Amino acid sequence: MDTVKIPSELDPALQNSLRQLIAEFVIVSIFYHPQQNGISQLIIVLVSNLDLQLVESKKWIANAFINYGLFIHVTDEFTLESNLSIGNPFSMAYCRKPAVLYSNADGVGCSATSWSSCKKKYRQYTERFYHDHDLLLSESRRMKNYSSQLGT
Repeated sequence: MDTVKIPSELDPALQNSLRQLIAEFVIVSIFYHPQQNGISQLIIVLVSNLDLQLVESKKWIANAFINYGLFIHVTDEFTLESNLSIGNPFSMAYCRKPAVLYSNADGVGCSATSWSSCKKKYRQYTERFYHDHDLLLSESRRMKNYSSQLGT
């Protein structure tokens, strides 16, 4: 059974667009994080990455930041689950059960664990990030020292 709880604080046109999107595409879940003094986040998780570009190309999604101060992220279920498993801080922070606007009964699509239990994955994620960052930075500096036209 699908659950839809679109908050009334969202613009009516945006509410209708979300309902239409849910009817048009196979969506696992939608997460919403409102911010009073910042940019609100809406994460749309599709079942397959085949429809990603179709959803991202919707005009109301492209204009959501300008019109509503809402940043919309579109991803697929596999990418979300792999981001959660490797400790991506964005996925762990925003794809949580309390932020669910819509949830398809078939899909998991969100993190049920607490932030404290994710610290080990997050630490490993940051170590991998900085390791790769340092490697790329040293390679770019080396190419710059050799006056390489290809690397810079």
